[in-house]
Amino acid sequence: MDREFDSVKYPNAKENHTASSNRKLEVLEFLTNNNITNPNPAATYSWTGPGTPAFTSTLPNPQIPNAGPGNGGVYSVFATEGNCTSAVGTTTVTIITTPTPTITPAGPITFCQGSNVVLTSNIGAAPAIYGVNWQAGGTDIPGANSLTYTVTSSGLYTVRLFHLSNVCSTVSAPVQVTVTPNPTPPNITSNSPICSGATLQFSATNASPGATFTWTGPGSPAFTSNLQNPAITGATPANSGVYSLVTSVNGCLSAPVTTSAVVNPQPAPASPSSNSPVCEGQQLVLNAGSAPTGATYSWLRPDGTTFTGTGATTSSLTINNATAATHNGNWTVYVLQNGCASAPAVTFVGITPIPAAPVASSSSPVCAGSPLQFSATGSSPTAVFTWSHNGSNFFFTQNPQIPSATAAHAGTWTVTATEGSCTSPPAYLTVVVNQQPSAPVVSSNSPVCEGQTLTLSASSTIPGTQSYSWIYTNGNGSSTQQYPVLSPATPTMAGTYTVTVTANGCTSQPAFMSVSISPAPSAPSINTNSPVCQGNSLILSTPLIPGATYTWTTPSGGQLLGQTINITNAQPGNSGTYTLITPGASGCGAVPATVTVAVNPTPPVPAINSNSPLCAGQTLTLSTANFPGATYTWMSPQGVIYTGPNVTIPNVTIADAGTYTVNVSSSAGCSSGPGYGTVVVNPIPAITALTTNAPVCEGDPLTFSAFGNFQPGTTFLWTGPGTPPYTTTLRNPVRANATPAYSGIYTLSVTAGTCTASDTISAQVVPRPPAPVITATTPVCAGDTINFSSNVTGTWFYNWVNPAGLSFSTSPTPFITNANA
Repeated sequence: MDREFDSVKYPNAKENHTASSNRKLEVLEFLTNNNITNPNPAATYSWTGPGTPAFTSTLPNPQIPNAGPGNGGVYSVFATEGNCTSAVGTTTVTIITTPTPTITPAGPITFCQGSNVVLTSNIGAAPAIYGVNWQAGGTDIPGANSLTYTVTSSGLYTVRLFHLSNVCSTVSAPVQVTVTPNPTPPNITSNSPICSGATLQFSATNASPGATFTWTGPGSPAFTSNLQNPAITGATPANSGVYSLVTSVNGCLSAPVTTSAVVNPQPAPASPSSNSPVCEGQQLVLNAGSAPTGATYSWLRPDGTTFTGTGATTSSLTINNATAATHNGNWTVYVLQNGCASAPAVTFVGITPIPAAPVASSSSPVCAGSPLQFSATGSSPTAVFTWSHNGSNFFFTQNPQIPSATAAHAGTWTVTATEGSCTSPPAYLTVVVNQQPSAPVVSSNSPVCEGQTLTLSASSTIPGTQSYSWIYTNGNGSSTQQYPVLSPATPTMAGTYTVTVTANGCTSQPAFMSVSISPAPSAPSINTNSPVCQGNSLILSTPLIPGATYTWTTPSGGQLLGQTINITNAQPGNSGTYTLITPGASGCGAVPATVTVAVNPTPPVPAINSNSPLCAGQTLTLSTANFPGATYTWMSPQGVIYTGPNVTIPNVTIADAGTYTVNVSSSAGCSSGPGYGTVVVNPIPAITALTTNAPVCEGDPLTFSAFGNFQPGTTFLWTGPGTPPYTTTLRNPVRANATPAYSGIYTLSVTAGTCTASDTISAQVVPRPPAPVITATTPVCAGDTINFSSNVTGTWFYNWVNPAGLSFSTSPTPFITNANA
C-alpha cells in the first residue's frame, strides 16, 4: 500500500510533499516509480534505499530500471530548501518475480491442412497465483487459458504467464507453426466410352503446380498410375468402372476426384460369302452370315471405299450390273454394335470382265503363195481366241498363220476373245491377197568409160503403182529408182546388176543385166609444200606424164597451167582444194586429182604497251594485243625469256631498263617477227643521312642538312612543326630565331623525276630560363653564414659566381659559411 510522508511546513513554502511507490511492476521491466506528491521546485531531494550498491538519487521522482528482488525494501527521502531540511519520509517496495514459461509441441509443427498440433505450456513450479494466456502473433487468444492449446492454422504462437494480481507477466519463446494448404483437386476426364482394344485415355487439368498424381481404378490387377494423363492401351471391358485421382504437393493430399469409364466389348466378326464368280453385267449377291441381334454392318469395296447403296448397313447386299473395275477383289465387312466394330472379315469376289473386242491385224495385203499372218491383241494372256471366215471357225489361237495364201482367203475375218464363260464382241478384219508380177525388162548405156555416167533402166507392164529395187554388182550399193544414175563410173561397177519390181505389195522374180566399164588413165599424184605461212610461196607440182597437158583449177574457180605452180606471197585466200586434170592418149579421157592446201595467217608485228617510265622497286607490266591461239615469247634487255601476252616483272631495278622484244607465233607455227618496246626505270633518290644542330637554345638558329647521291634536277621538300606548319624547298635549310614550337619531327621528301624518297629527323629547341633575381642574407657579421636564393625554380642548371668571377656553387640555394669581407 502507499504511505504518505508526514507533512512539513516550510517558512517560505506552502506545498505538502508526500512520498509514495508504485508496486505494479511488469516482470520484464522491474521498474519502480518512487513519487513525491507535489514536489517543490525550489527544494532539493535526497533518496536512499536498498541495492548493491545502495540506491541514491537527488531527483524528486527517481526510477530504477530492470528492478530485481534486490531492489525490494524501505526507501527514504528528505527535502532541503535553503538552510531548511524536511523530516524523512519512507516507503516500502515489494518486487514480485514471475518465471518464464516454455512451449512443448506434441508433434510436428509443420503439417498439412486438416491436421493439428497440441502445444503444452511448461510453467515449472509456479504457484496457483499465476494464470496463462495463449497468444497468436503476440495477441492474446480469447479463452485460450489452459496449459494446452490445439493449433490448426499457421502462425507464431507464445504463451504468457501472468500474476493473478495482473501486476507482472512473462512470455515464452515463440513457436512457429506452418500449415501447408492441401492441393486443389484437379478436373479429370476420359475418352470413355470406347471399344475393347482401343486406348482408354485419362486427363487431369487445373492441378496445383508441382503436384504428383496417384490414380486407382478397376482391373486385374487393379489399375494404378503416377502419370498426370495415363492411358490403358488395349482396354477390355474389365477396365470399365470408377477411377479415382489424388494429387500430392509437399506431402499434402488433395481430396479425391472420380470419373467413370466404359469399355464396350467388340462384336464377333462376320462370316461373309458371295455368289462369285460372276461375269460383268450380272447380279452380285454378298452375305455377312449370322450376327448379334441389333447389329448393323459396314461394307468396304475392294478399293477401300465404303459401300453406300441399297442395303449398305444390312447383312446382305444385292448389286445389279456388277463391274470388274468396281466390284472385283476383296470385300470387307464389319459388324457394328454399341459403337464398336468387329474385326474385319474379308471375302473375295471374282467379277470376270467381258473381254473387250480384240484388236485384230494381219500381214494383209499379201501376195498369193506368201504366208498370211493373223494377230489379236488387247485381251489377257488367258483369253481363248476364235477366228472365223465365211461363217466357219478356222482357228482357236491368238496369232494363227496361213502358210500359203490363196485368193480364197481374201475377204472378211472375225475374231472373239473368251475369258471363262465371258466372250467379247467380235473384231472384224479385211484380208487382201494380190497376184505376183512378172520380172521387169532391163537395159543400160553400157559400155561406158571410167569417170563417165552409167545409166540403168527397168520397166514392167503390171498395172498399178510400181516400185523397183536394184542390187548393184560387187557390193557397190542399191537403188529404189526405176532409172538409177551412177557417176562417175569406176571399174568396180562392171558386172551383173539385179532388179525386181513390186506392185500391190508383191515382188517379181529378179531380172539380170551385165554392165562393162572401160578404164581411164590413173589420176596424177600431187605434191605441195602446204601448209605455208602467209607471205611465203605456195608450190604445187605433179610428176611428168609424157604427152599430157596440165590444167589446175583453183579454189576460186580460176585455172592455172603447167606441171608446177608457184604462188608467191601466198595469202589465206589461196587456201582450199586444187584440182588437176591431165588428159592423155586414152579415149576415155583423164581422171582429176585433188589436193587441199592451207595458207595460215601470220600474226601482225606486235606493238608493246607498258607502264614505263617507272621507279626502281615498282612493278613493270608489259602487254600486247591478243592473237587467238598464239604463243608469245618476250626477251628482256638482259636476255631473260618470258611467255604470255602479258608480262609482270616485280621490284624492277635500273638494270631492267632498256629494249624489250616480243614474237607472236600462231598455232600453225607462223611467226609475226619481233615487236620492240623501250622501258625507262628511274632510280629512287638515296638519302644517306639527315643532320641537325639540335638541340639548340631558344633564339638560336636551327639548321638541317641532307646527304645523299642526288642527281641534277632533284627537288627537296622539308616539312616540320610550327604555326603555320614549316615547309621549305632548300636542301639544307636554316630556321632562324628558333622557338620551342619548332621542336618535333622534320620530314624531307626528295624527288628525282617521278621517283620520291623520304626520311625524318627529330629536333629540339630548349626554352631559355628567365633572368634570375638574386637575394642574399646580407649584411652579415664576419664569420657568419650568407644564404643565397633566386626567383628561378624548376630543374634548371645553376652556376653561382663570386665577385672574383669564380664559380662557387651549382645549388639553387647555396650558402657561404664563415663569411669575411
